[in-house]
Amino acid sequence: AVFAGSAPGRVPPGTAAPPLVAEVRERLTALRFTLDDAVERRVSLDTARRPRHRRRRELLARLRFAGVGLARQVGGADLVAGTGLGQFVEEWAYAWTPQAEAALVRAAQEAPTLDILVATRLAERLSGESGAGDLAEILTELAVMGMGEAAAQVCDALETAMSELSDLAGLADVLHRLAALVEGSGRLRLDRAGSADHAGGAGSSGSTGSTGSAGSAGSAGGTASRLRSMLDRGTAAVARLVAELVGLRDDEAAEAVDALISVRDLLVRLSGAGGEAPGAADVSRQAVLREVDALRRARATAPVLAGCATGIASTTGSLSRQEVADAVVAHLSPGADPAALADFLVGLVRASPDVVLHAPDTLRAVTRTLIDLEEPEFLAVLPDLRRAFTTLRPTETHRLAEQVAALAGADASQIDVVWSIDPAQAALGQQIEQDLVASLVRDGLGRWTGR
Repeated sequence: AVFAGSAPGRVPPGTAAPPLVAEVRERLTALRFTLDDAVERRVSLDTARRPRHRRRRELLARLRFAGVGLARQVGGADLVAGTGLGQFVEEWAYAWTPQAEAALVRAAQEAPTLDILVATRLAERLSGESGAGDLAEILTELAVMGMGEAAAQVCDALETAMSELSDLAGLADVLHRLAALVEGSGRLRLDRAGSADHAGGAGSSGSTGSTGSAGSAGSAGGTASRLRSMLDRGTAAVARLVAELVGLRDDEAAEAVDALISVRDLLVRLSGAGGEAPGAADVSRQAVLREVDALRRARATAPVLAGCATGIASTTGSLSRQEVADAVVAHLSPGADPAALADFLVGLVRASPDVVLHAPDTLRAVTRTLIDLEEPEFLAVLPDLRRAFTTLRPTETHRLAEQVAALAGADASQIDVVWSIDPAQAALGQQIEQDLVASLVRDGLGRWTGR
């Protein structure tokens, strides 16, 4: 009668419970979460437009950060995972299970309140050696939890880590996180201290734990502006790292393409900030664009990076359509190394498929160059060419095939049908397929081969 309830996940009324368990139950109930049974429930929270939904999200996020297994995000706009950021709604799941309650009972030995428990978990995360990427993730989690008052110490550590970061891909990833925080300020509380809403004080411990106090609002007041400043300085650092890509060997250059693609996305993101972006941000962005242009022009630049830089210049509007066509033609000169030609096209298409899809002059130049290749040269670069166009959607591939066929004086529908197969041609096709698989494995894409 004392220790057993009539339903799983329910504690009989009057049973003594640690203060942490009672507080969490009270705060969840005050925000209208259902705790009557152990069934997992899902809620859709419009955190961008409804303050109460934001407070509900902050409480669920704190419980997730505490690691008690009570709440998790399952869809929608997820700042921590970096997915669905264009959506308004966040999808969360929660359940008051015996396991979650037991986890809270164990956690009560460490902290008497949820806010202190979150502060304890934060201290644990910060106690080890955290890289810039880890610190940026923690900063994002603090913003999602509505704990802008605790962001100052993380910003301090993150600024130091970013100044020591020499990896372009890693720095770009951190800057994307910072940009997401700046863009998502409408669904976050970056500049106001405050724990999750207690519905008018019900169940409130009146404390934000060791990470904040009544006077911490002033220190958190500049969190959003500080994020913008960090974003500006980080973008300026990107320019320096892009300059270091000149002279990379082909194998190193192939690995750097993904980093350049991330830089392209960052440049597009910053340009989309419009009037909200401060002048310093535009200066940093222009510095990156200048280094991308220098990379495109440098003789020592690997072909795949030259193609990628050309595509980025097209995407960001640094080059007009005619200038892009001229730049592509310059790399497709007669007698050019077929392997270098293929690498250039791989970088170009990966960075800006539109350069080929929606620029007739460029497409004609590429098609003419490929037609002029001798058969052995064409077959040698065919696997890489196929890999270059795997980034296109099926409809884009179909439209491109029709355009290329027309330029070559053929009919795409006829090319797409095989009426008879010569054994020698079948053997050649098998060899090409093997070359393609080998190129995928070489580039770390072996899982796409079905092996």
